[in-house]
Amino acid sequence: MKILRKFMVLGAVAAVLASCSENDYMVYDTTQKDSVFFNYINNRNESDSTYEYIFSYNIANSFTFTLPVSVMGSVKDYDRAIKLEIVPDSSTMIEGTHYEILDATVPAGSTEGQIKINLLRDRDPELTQRAVTGRFVIGENDDLRTVKGSVFKITYSDIRPTVQPSWWLTYGPWPVYSFENAQLFFEYLYRLGPEADIDTFNNLIKTYGDYFIDATNIMGPFTNFPGFLRNYICIPLHEDHPEVEFMSDPEW
Repeated sequence: MKILRKFMVLGAVAAVLASCSENDYMVYDTTQKDSVFFNYINNRNESDSTYEYIFSYNIANSFTFTLPVSVMGSVKDYDRAIKLEIVPDSSTMIEGTHYEILDATVPAGSTEGQIKINLLRDRDPELTQRAVTGRFVIGENDDLRTVKGSVFKITYSDIRPTVQPSWWLTYGPWPVYSFENAQLFFEYLYRLGPEADIDTFNNLIKTYGDYFIDATNIMGPFTNFPGFLRNYICIPLHEDHPEVEFMSDPEW
């Protein structure tokens, strides 16, 4: 009887295992529509759903923001378009006036994609007085649908820092501060700095941020990188633009 009971138990276990192997394995449904969601990481290495930009000293008339996205699903052997929509009731950005969508694609063979949004500077003169905001969501199309609650907000402006920042020294071989002179200085910095010394340039930007947005006090870039900025940025600027007034001769 004991042997019989053992055979009965083993038979029952085998039947259960056979049943599980035939019926209970989770299989990915390749016919379902994949989902796509925003996957932006900010400069603090944190997941974020907002982005802010100020043109500040940048001389360009547009700025391209790249917004990463990820897909929940499988790879495909063709590019998949992402349908990006703006929420009009809670947005002040207008397509064609404030932004253009340059690219919104998940490429073939990948579950990672990107949305490139061109922020426009020169089509709304009021940007120098106030910021505009766009709340974006991903709509559904033939290939992709959004994850519920996936919203991304972009705010930008062209409000210009006409007041001299504290890190812009009032003595030494630097241009006399004005918004126009600062724009020219940064034009030279970004054009000549990497050619002069890429390691120092990268360290400078890492320390103080793009256009020195993180330079908040007088112990700033002019104090800590005087030789690099004087020799490779200010002297060429002085030679090319004698009309720009300097606080002292950058060649002394």
